Amino acid sequence: MRTAGGRVLDIHSDSDHHRTVFTLVGPRAQIPDVLSALTRRVLERCDIRNHVGVHPRTGLVDIVPLVPLGRTTMSECIDAAAEVGRCLAKRFDLPVLLYGAASRRPATRTPAAIRREGVAGLTRWLAKEGPDFGPRTLHPRGGVALVGARTLLVAYNVLLDSSDLRLAQSIAAAVRETGGGLKGVQALG
Repeated sequence: MRTAGGRVLDIHSDSDHHRTVFTLVGPRAQIPDVLSALTRRVLERCDIRNHVGVHPRTGLVDIVPLVPLGRTTMSECIDAAAEVGRCLAKRFDLPVLLYGAASRRPATRTPAAIRREGVAGLTRWLAKEGPDFGPRTLHPRGGVALVGARTLLVAYNVLLDSSDLRLAQSIAAAVRETGGGLKGVQALG
């Protein structure tokens, strides 16, 4: 599927997580407009207050990672992330936090760190520290957008033959890097 100035490579929806992941590629100059068009549609059709999925989230436009492909550099992705963040904040009055290589502060380096205390913690944090762009309060329908720059990420779900949540959480804690597990692995149970 083609969009103005780019191409949709994949759309993946998952009812358990209650989220849809769009994978887009396109020229750097058109990224802000393409992502703004997508954000506009999401904000028109959805409301974060009605979300009921198992995956932690900050808002409707939860994660916008810009990934260097081909000859594109990480530095270019960092610049693009800041431009996209400014654009989304200005056009939609949406608070935006930069993460990954685009992060300007240690507390927003990873999405997991930002989501750690849920919406209540994020609300307090925004009021105290402020977003990178936009208002210091959650967007009523959209929450907060996380825009960042990072390398490629391979994500997958592992289904356990058990309904024991504590078992899933202990396995996740053992394999993720922050728990002393494998380098680069992020895991959630």
